[in-house]
Amino acid sequence: QEWTVSITGWYYLKVGGAAGGNCSLSTNTGGKGSEFRGEIFLQAGQVYKILVGQVGETAAAGGGGGGSFFVSSTNIPIAIGGGGGGASFSVDGRFATNSHDGTSCSSSVIQGGLNGIGGQVCTSGFDNGGGGGGFFGNGVNANSGSNNNGFGGASFINGGIGGQGGRLDLTCTTDAEGGFGGGGSTSCTTTGGGGGGGYSGGAGGSRIFNCGLLVASSGGGAGGYFSDGFSFATSLIAPAFNSGNGQVSLELLCSPDNINVTTFQNGATLVANDVTGPYQWLDCDNNFAPISGATNQIFNATTPGNYAVAISQVICSDTSACLLVQSIGIEEIINTEITAYPNPAVNSIEISGLTQQQNYSIYTMQGDELLKGSVSPNEKIDVSELTNGIYFLKIGNGGTLKFIKE
Repeated sequence: QEWTVSITGWYYLKVGGAAGGNCSLSTNTGGKGSEFRGEIFLQAGQVYKILVGQVGETAAAGGGGGGSFFVSSTNIPIAIGGGGGGASFSVDGRFATNSHDGTSCSSSVIQGGLNGIGGQVCTSGFDNGGGGGGFFGNGVNANSGSNNNGFGGASFINGGIGGQGGRLDLTCTTDAEGGFGGGGSTSCTTTGGGGGGGYSGGAGGSRIFNCGLLVASSGGGAGGYFSDGFSFATSLIAPAFNSGNGQVSLELLCSPDNINVTTFQNGATLVANDVTGPYQWLDCDNNFAPISGATNQIFNATTPGNYAVAISQVICSDTSACLLVQSIGIEEIINTEITAYPNPAVNSIEISGLTQQQNYSIYTMQGDELLKGSVSPNEKIDVSELTNGIYFLKIGNGGTLKFIKE
């Protein structure tokens, strides 16, 4: 399956491998798959390949669980969750771990795949499980001349099909297929579990007395995970996590395209139109260095220069265009001595700190002028006709106040 990114942004990615199949003749269960989780930045228009692992089938020995894959359109692995090993008659299948390599079978007699290659199998005797498929290489078929052996799962590159259920002569109808995603299979008389699929495939389990195994039939090995070669903000791998089918999910955390970095300028007073924040004003002339303490929606520049604001949302951030402040007026420097009250206002506002009549203008957050006139000390300005919202009141030649109309 292919998926095209529709919105540029940071996503929370989860890729979990499936569990191995259970043994129908005992209480032994398949191993759990591992799950990768991380925050990843994706660009709109990029295409990715997705394969979701499925649980190995249950039979006399369980099929291996399929790995789950999130891969670039050019077959570069980004995140992979390993599938669990299938159960044998005697023991549980192996759990997927936090290793890139596939695990050995439960007896450690047969080794898992390395570096993206499929899992190995016991090559002597009969009733052995097939190896789990890796990313690049298929799992090995346990076909040492006997019909009672399982098939290896296909690699991701080769389609990710789980090992075909059935003896090599295809005469048995109760075989355990490996889970989609490269799980190794078993036959109806197999007692060794199938290997799990993943970045590297898990080993196929072997029958007792085969390949030096003297204690009990072994469960299948688990597939390895992968998350290298790509930039994740944070990430973790949860081994032995999934007890069912695998999953690949993406949740959009935030998008820089949705951050409002437009601004409004009134002389040396700079305002971010975004009302959520957080904010950090920057000195564009000093390599966009953060200005100490300038973390409010409104920034009053005290020296001429170029300024911008950076706005963050979750782990996304964006920066406005630089605004040029050419000169600083006396009113702009002392405007902290002038206040508007009541704030919020319902019908009118009054300006404290005025010593003489001043012209005024009232602007929207977008910079549109709605009202203007003159106001004297102790005189009220009628704002009853304004709709509820946030406004800016410019006094004289530069002093600007923010008020809320309710």
